[in-house]
Amino acid sequence: FGPSLDEVINGCMYSGHSCSHSDWTHYYDLTFGNCFKFNTGKTQNGTSVPIRKVYSSVLYSGLVLYLNLNDSVKTINKAAVLS
Repeated sequence: FGPSLDEVINGCMYSGHSCSHSDWTHYYDLTFGNCFKFNTGKTQNGTSVPIRKVYSSVLYSGLVLYLNLNDSVKTINKAAVLS
């Protein structure tokens, strides 16, 4: 249960570079439903990829998310967003 990655994230950037769906891995949690991890060092099929690092603390140097929080995404639990 829960929204898919496409339904929640309209886009993202990491250290000024665009992210893609291959940067995220999906897992299912019995409490929160569909969950997504960023920058795990693995693709969804388990292939190893380099972990991205941030070398600066300036604005927009880390992960920037463009979220879709319209009425179609009502299943997001506030606890899931905060945890």
